[in-house]
Amino acid sequence: MFRYDGSNLGITDSFKVPGKKQQIKLLDFQVIKATKEIAEDLFLNENAFVYEFKRLRLLDEQPFLIETGYLPIKIMPELKPETLQKFLFNYLEDGQSKTVTKAFLNITVEPSNAEDQKQMHLKENEPVGVMEGIFFLDDGTPFEV
Repeated sequence: MFRYDGSNLGITDSFKVPGKKQQIKLLDFQVIKATKEIAEDLFLNENAFVYEFKRLRLLDEQPFLIETGYLPIKIMPELKPETLQKFLFNYLEDGQSKTVTKAFLNITVEPSNAEDQKQMHLKENEPVGVMEGIFFLDDGTPFEV
């Protein structure tokens, strides 16, 4: 596990490549009841609801990352699918005056599954990196797992 501090810790800023265009394709978006683990990570009551989303990240139309995230509804009650097709942390900064400034992350590698292979054009059991963690707003509020 490592700790990441700074300003705007999003994937968009972390994966800037000169001359490459980043894109986001929203694969899934729904409201679900938080699991016990997600509720604990986001400091929510056990019966709280969260947004669950899945997005495919691309560089010059080449897929490089599938992200699944969970956001507390209370932080962004008006979240729409269109917002998730954009850069979420930049939207927070520009539209909500909130900044993600801290993250605790764990990065591992595992064999790809059928969805990884389909979305990212991988061969069977080709490895993928898996990043799990919690992102926090500048006031210490957990924002995303």
